[in-house]
Amino acid sequence: MKFSFKNKERKVLGVLDIGSASVKFLIIKKEETSLPRLQKADKKIIILGKGLKDYERFGVFDGREFEQEVMKNAILDAIEEAEKEAGLEAREVILGLPAHIFKARIVSQELKRKNPRKPVDKQEKEKICQKVLKEAEKKGSEEFARESGILPQEICFLSKQILQIKIDGYEVSEMLGFEGRVFEFKTLVTFLPKYYFENIRKLIEICGLSIFKIIHEVEGQIRFFTKTENTLYLDIGSDFTQMFLVKNGVLNAVLEFGVGGKNFSQALSHKFGVLPKEADGLLWRYQRSLLKEETRARLREVFLREAQNWFYNLDDKLKHKFSFENIFYFGGAAYYPEIEDVLKKNYGLPLKIIEYKDFPNIEDKSKIKRSLQFIPTLFLTYAF
Repeated sequence: MKFSFKNKERKVLGVLDIGSASVKFLIIKKEETSLPRLQKADKKIIILGKGLKDYERFGVFDGREFEQEVMKNAILDAIEEAEKEAGLEAREVILGLPAHIFKARIVSQELKRKNPRKPVDKQEKEKICQKVLKEAEKKGSEEFARESGILPQEICFLSKQILQIKIDGYEVSEMLGFEGRVFEFKTLVTFLPKYYFENIRKLIEICGLSIFKIIHEVEGQIRFFTKTENTLYLDIGSDFTQMFLVKNGVLNAVLEFGVGGKNFSQALSHKFGVLPKEADGLLWRYQRSLLKEETRARLREVFLREAQNWFYNLDDKLKHKFSFENIFYFGGAAYYPEIEDVLKKNYGLPLKIIEYKDFPNIEDKSKIKRSLQFIPTLFLTYAF
């Protein structure tokens, strides 16, 4: 079933969030408001249905061997669950991808004009924007090549967005009509390796879906950033932790490292000799204080060790590079009390877990607030 987007009053889409441990699917309807000049994210989002399917968390995205059948089954199961709840199909999707294959970076640039006394006209603005975006793509790919060994020509860019403009040190929202010599830019670029992009594109087609837009979660988080000053945002997922550094309401850096919730589960399996599914069950009960105190104390010892290892990786990425005054965090692993403990002990800064109540203008008919895993998925809904 296809949906038309000619009707501006409401849009119905699927939101397919492919993670490294599970697939999440939402069916949403986005309604225009009667209020003038509201940003896209201010419009009402109605969640009609949800689906969640776990899959084998090891090997699905290892190297170039893409386990298509495992992914396909998980996607179709999650879609079926959501469509059954919503009572309608949604086969055109906003697509989110795992953090270790879909990257976002901030590129800082400086441009000096030859004639600083001439106001910027439309033609010059267009030339400047083209140059800035092209250079941001080049710098972003070169930085990622140094990190990963993947050559720039093997990278597929999906979006480029100028987030901040300064003219001779003063921030402006629009360069048109301004004089000045030194123009500074912060640009967000998102990209992934071409071979992953082709694999994903083929998989989506096999599942009978079409892509409305591929979105990095940070593109939906930007509206949250404008409300905070010097803040560290953390998405603590299954395999990866992503860091978003915000200064004066503007995204300044995106970083990540390969430690997340699965490390807690693996540690539990190794320590007590239980299978991964059993370990996940213990984790679920532990997070909700449903275990006997003796069992809980034994698990806490293991989790404190893993939380400290997680913090070492976090601090290694951040040390001597960025300063911040607040920490907002979310994701499935964010709800371990030991994560809060190590952050308080080592940083001593105000902490806040992002919850569903922090998302304005959402009508949750599907009751997704009962599942902590959908917070990153909700950010995707704010980016179109």
